[in-house]
Amino acid sequence: MAAPPPDRTPGTDSPTDLEQELPTVLQDLVPLGYLVDRVVAQAYSDLATLVETLPSQSDQLRKRALVDYVLHTRRQLVKLLVLTRWSTEAKPIHKAMNLVGFLSRQNHAVDHAVHSLEHAATQLAAARLRNYDLDSALAVLTSGTYRALPLALSHPFTASGPLTDTEVVDTLHDVDNVLRWRLVIGLDHVPLAMRRVPWRVADGRVVFTVPGLWEAAFTYGGAADDPDEDDPDARAHETAEWFLLRVKFLFRVRDARGSASPFLPLPRSRASLGLEP
Repeated sequence: MAAPPPDRTPGTDSPTDLEQELPTVLQDLVPLGYLVDRVVAQAYSDLATLVETLPSQSDQLRKRALVDYVLHTRRQLVKLLVLTRWSTEAKPIHKAMNLVGFLSRQNHAVDHAVHSLEHAATQLAAARLRNYDLDSALAVLTSGTYRALPLALSHPFTASGPLTDTEVVDTLHDVDNVLRWRLVIGLDHVPLAMRRVPWRVADGRVVFTVPGLWEAAFTYGGAADDPDEDDPDARAHETAEWFLLRVKFLFRVRDARGSASPFLPLPRSRASLGLEP
């Protein structure tokens, strides 16, 4: 069992722990090992080029090329030596860069907070809260209603009682008549392929059947402006809404393990739709 971490009180953090909280600034920094590899590789490449080209040149050109190579390589090595010695002091400088980056980030956070407070003060200046309607609140708490509320507003929110069995049967019968009338008259656009397949109307829905393929049930949900008896020329069917109620497959497909697919598509769970259970 691991030992519990030691208690840390404010002000007891070591300098090393505080340095780890600083952001690491690597902008415009190059590793020393990368420079050493580049200098060595360039010196080797130049020397290989001299070995290939010097035999074809005169003695004076060979000597001059060797001197130029030595001088150039020496200058690069001296620069590398200076950088190597200077790298011993790079840690404090890098720490200073990290401190500057930390202070810059803190300065940005403070400026952002100031701008946010100014924006909030500007927005709150236009916010006004109306006085509380104590009379209406007391009336609702004591009587359970608000008498000054117009009936036109309260009527749509009054819950109606459940339908009786007779009312349900009559409603479904009316829906069946509406479905037959709309499909026979041709008020709704039905694809030509669906017009050629058998269909039947029952229980407030129309069922289209394609033998050997699928069976789908639809119902009519009405429109925003249903035509009434006084206006037979109304074009409410243009905004009609049809709803797909059920789909049934009339074939079975078996996978490699021999399991057959269901006739009815599996319903999607409420969680897969992003809804609460």
